[in-house]
Amino acid sequence: MMPSSAVLVGLGKALGGSLDFLMSSQVAELSGVEFRKHSGTSAQDRAQAEALVIEKLEDYLAIEEILGLKEPDDAFAAVRCDAVRSVEEIDQKARDLRRAWQLGIDPIPSMTDLLEGKGVKVIEADLPERFDGLACDVKRTGGMADTEVVVISSRTNIERRRFNLGHELAHRIIRGTADPESLKLEKAMNRFATAFLAPADHLRQEVGDRRQGILITS
Repeated sequence: MMPSSAVLVGLGKALGGSLDFLMSSQVAELSGVEFRKHSGTSAQDRAQAEALVIEKLEDYLAIEEILGLKEPDDAFAAVRCDAVRSVEEIDQKARDLRRAWQLGIDPIPSMTDLLEGKGVKVIEADLPERFDGLACDVKRTGGMADTEVVVISSRTNIERRRFNLGHELAHRIIRGTADPESLKLEKAMNRFATAFLAPADHLRQEVGDRRQGILITS
C-alpha cells in the first residue's frame, strides 16, 4: 500500500510519530543473495521472495533499533577460510567452530538462537513454494553497518530448518573449495552442516563404533 499524504498525516497524529518514521527504510539493498531453491523457479519467484524478505527485515531492524541492540563483533573471524580441500578439512572446521564457541559435542537446542547471538539475523517467512530459504548481505541506509540475514521457509519441517541453518552457517565460514570439480561447494556446505549438527564423537558415544545399521521407527 502507498497511503496518500493525508492518510500519512492522520496516522502520524494518531500514533504520535513523525512522517519520517512512517516512511523510513533501513534496507538499501540485498546483495550476494544465495537461494536454496528447487528447479523451475522464475525471475518473478525470486523477486517475490526478495520483496517478502525485505518486508520482514524492515520489521526486524526496527525492533532492534527500538531496543537499542548493537551489531556484535565478527564471530567467525577466527575460523573463516577461503577454501577447503577435503571432507576431512570440512569436519575439522566444524569442530574448530564448536570449540571456538564452547559448544562441546552435545546437540544444539536452537540453531536460531545460536546464530542470532552471533550477529546473523534469522527470519522465518512464508516463502514461495519452490524456495527452502536464502542468505545474503544487507546494505543499510543512513551510514548504518551492513549485516547478514538467513531466511528459512516456514513450509519446511523443523529438521530441515535446522539443516538449512547449518548449511547457511557453513557459507559464513567457508568461502569456497580448492578444487570445485572434485569437491562441489554446495556438497561441502552440506557436509559442514552435518558435522556441526551431529559431531562424530557424539554419534560414537550414542551408537558405538561397530554398529552396522540404525533402525528408524515412528
